[in-house]
Amino acid sequence: MVKVTFTLDDETVDRLRRTAARLAKPQSQVVREAIKDYAERTGKLSEEERVRLLKI
Repeated sequence: MVKVTFTLDDETVDRLRRTAARLAKPQSQVVREAIKDYAERTGKLSEEERVRLLKI
């Protein structure tokens, strides 16, 4: 694994800490899972985008 540094606002850090505590997981694991979920959701085209691209 690679160590990285991010600057986050206080609300995001609080949310991360609460979520990690509630799930009994390390904060780094919560971040990895959140990024994976986000990438999967944003990697999919909407129906409108798919139709538009098929016309090209």
